[in-house]
Amino acid sequence: MQPAAGVVLPVDRGRPGEQLDDTQVLGLAHAINTLEIEQGKLAIGRARDKRVKELASRLIADHGRAEKELAEFEQRVGLKPADSATATQLRVEATSVQNELADARERPFDKLFAKRQVEAHERLIEALDHAIAHTSHPDLELLLQSFRPRVEAHGDEAKTLLDAMK
Repeated sequence: MQPAAGVVLPVDRGRPGEQLDDTQVLGLAHAINTLEIEQGKLAIGRARDKRVKELASRLIADHGRAEKELAEFEQRVGLKPADSATATQLRVEATSVQNELADARERPFDKLFAKRQVEAHERLIEALDHAIAHTSHPDLELLLQSFRPRVEAHGDEAKTLLDAMK
């Protein structure tokens, strides 16, 4: 199975994206899921607001389910995830957010977590839409399309939560 000629995912708003093939799209999806699960676990332990803990639990469950779906897809079609500069940059940015969250005091933690989730999911939807439009594997396209409503719901929930905290 040949990977895509090149999916371009935005590295950062206003800057050109990196060309990604289907294996790198898979690697990026795994990186996103892992980072969201890690931030969700941090929020479970640090948040005081019940709604933040509920959002964090949903992030862990949904991104955990996405990981299983990706693994099943990879096994079925014989593609293996590959790393990319975009995934590496995402991990660096997520580490910075993770450190920022770890240093936040209790009440500011809840609001900061919601704010960072809104920002992350806005960017993720942009990247997901671009990947969907440019992936060469039809089953990968369908899988990515199935993730979009969940990602959108996470962002909407985080925004509603953030608005309620103002």
